[in-house]
Amino acid sequence: MITNNTRFYPLSHGQQALWFLHQNDPENTAYNLFMTLRLSSELDIKSLQRTWQKIYDRHPILRTTYTTHQGQPVQQIHPNQAVKIPVIDATKWSEEELKAEILIEVDRPFDLEQGPIQRLILFTRTPTENIFVIAMHHIASDMWSYDVMLSEMLVLCENETEHTLPESLPYTDFVHWQSEMLSSSEGEKWWKYWQQKLNGKPTILNLPLDKPRPPVPTYNGISHTFKINEQLTTDLKSLAAKEGVTPFTILLSAFQVFLHRYSGQKEILIGVPLAGRTGKQFKQTVGYCANPVVLQADLINNYVFKELLIYNRRQLFTALKHQYYPFPLLVKNLEIPRDSSYFPLFQVSFTSQKHRWYEPDDKKLYLEKGKKLYIEPYFIGQRGAAFDLDLVLIETGETLELCWQYNTDLFTDATIQRMMANFQVLLAGIIANPEQHISQLPILTDVEQNQILKEWNQTQRDYPQDKCIHHLFEEQVKQNPDAVALIYEDEKLTYQELNKKANQLSHYLQHLGVKPETLVGICVERSLELIISILAILKAGGAYVPLDPAYPQERLNFILQDAQLPIILTQQHFITKLLPTSAKIICTDIDIHSQPSDNPSSSVKSDNLAYVIYTSGSTGKPKGVMVAHRGLCNLATAQIKLFEVRPDSSVLQFASISFDASISEIVMAICAGAKLCLATRDSLQPGQPLQKLLQIQNIAMSP
Repeated sequence: MITNNTRFYPLSHGQQALWFLHQNDPENTAYNLFMTLRLSSELDIKSLQRTWQKIYDRHPILRTTYTTHQGQPVQQIHPNQAVKIPVIDATKWSEEELKAEILIEVDRPFDLEQGPIQRLILFTRTPTENIFVIAMHHIASDMWSYDVMLSEMLVLCENETEHTLPESLPYTDFVHWQSEMLSSSEGEKWWKYWQQKLNGKPTILNLPLDKPRPPVPTYNGISHTFKINEQLTTDLKSLAAKEGVTPFTILLSAFQVFLHRYSGQKEILIGVPLAGRTGKQFKQTVGYCANPVVLQADLINNYVFKELLIYNRRQLFTALKHQYYPFPLLVKNLEIPRDSSYFPLFQVSFTSQKHRWYEPDDKKLYLEKGKKLYIEPYFIGQRGAAFDLDLVLIETGETLELCWQYNTDLFTDATIQRMMANFQVLLAGIIANPEQHISQLPILTDVEQNQILKEWNQTQRDYPQDKCIHHLFEEQVKQNPDAVALIYEDEKLTYQELNKKANQLSHYLQHLGVKPETLVGICVERSLELIISILAILKAGGAYVPLDPAYPQERLNFILQDAQLPIILTQQHFITKLLPTSAKIICTDIDIHSQPSDNPSSSVKSDNLAYVIYTSGSTGKPKGVMVAHRGLCNLATAQIKLFEVRPDSSVLQFASISFDASISEIVMAICAGAKLCLATRDSLQPGQPLQKLLQIQNIAMSP
């Protein structure tokens, strides 16, 4: 029972942030921390209660509630609080039922204004086995605080005297120290360090999500834990000793590589919670002292993994010296544009949780009235999710475990299971060869490798549902790189040459901002450049809009105004037909030889647009008809089968680029490995000119 004889004290910056979150959503349990212990003995409940009463008397933060006073959030420290430990009979429950009941208890919100802010519960399994649950709100605690309280619990269980316990400063001393330091030159030095370190850095990590990100964080979360096997743990510690780093540094570096490989980003910010306690001064203080520092992974240089370890060792050393600048104050002073759907600065964290109180040997059996009491962790993953993803390294004695805590409104269980499997492959690859470049480290499981190398490369399907049209073309490049793909008058391009030129233009278009659903105009006469341009737009992820240069100026003007194209590919002599326009005009003879020639990466999917062609407008205004890649792939596959198009076939590109038939001619050829023949307008005239062209190019008439 909390008394009303109270005193008011200010909050730390971390507490202020949690108070604000609590005011906005009092039912939020993402910041509930808990620990579960297995107590093996014939337990004396009254002795356990006396032990925790001494801990409560020793640490004022456990007797504290929170409110506002004179318009400011404050702590109310109460002189007394009686400890109660309800006992719940779990003798008839299965292990699954017990864990479910524990989660119900720890998921109950805390009333910060009324208190208490800690719950102690005992579940009895047998006369000699009990599960002890300690749950607290983060505003009054952190995982270091749990180490302090459990260490004291072990001492007090043994002799029930406080005289052997080290001195413990109250949390209010920490708040006062924080305030004094922030107003000093030391605090200014901390601020300048983080300001220089983080200004201008990317604050969003774009992991592929399974679900749309809610406009406001939901904090709904769950966790999965796997134990690092004994051999891998031994190898991990051996590598750490050899490289002069900790296992934490190796796992942090591996996690950075993992996030880089999943997101494709080379600059990544990760939050790493540190103890936030200065030397020995607040080592025994219970309270919310932990503070996340923001570590930057700069992976542009494609480090050898051992080089990344050296880089992170320096980063961690410097971050430890500057860890005391409160994260909420840092976010405020950096004036970062805020988005309510994202946690500021970082969305993924890497946490170390070391049970310093626990040593699994017979020397640490504690006596209780002449009976041995054995205390060990009883693991249940934390609930809630303050971040998109939090990877927690749990060290218990010699055992290492990794807990993946994630937001269930962003990721599915299947995705997290796959991530866990990929991370284990990556970790094993690092141990096997830490001198590999991070881009070459393995990450795929055997099942995934089989899918990618075998299952997904089986292209014999009637109607590909998950591919884009340029993917079908790229398959032909692999199969027939030296076959002739295009011919125009005396000019020829092989599939490999065509792919290279299209790739270079595509990379340039992506540099200009072309991405899925970006419309790019093409005003090019029949030529090799026409096909190169179409492929380049598709590879960049965009959709092309044909602008036949032979069309009347009025029709071209209408399409330009209606489509609002940001970019147009054209030839020098057609620029005047496109003016005035706000679009960026790119001539196809632009020098792009410095651009990469490999296949560009884009997030375009089969449901994205491939092109927009305008109708004639004979029944009204012309309308843009939008066609997705999936439909185009279906068309190409059907026509190849229907017309028996083979790599030794020749296909004439006859129709105007502004007519749907043109794209069917193009894709029918390049998706079958055949030769696409282009010709001048004069050569396509009915009669003798066209007949001569068909004979020269060996083009068969379709039935």
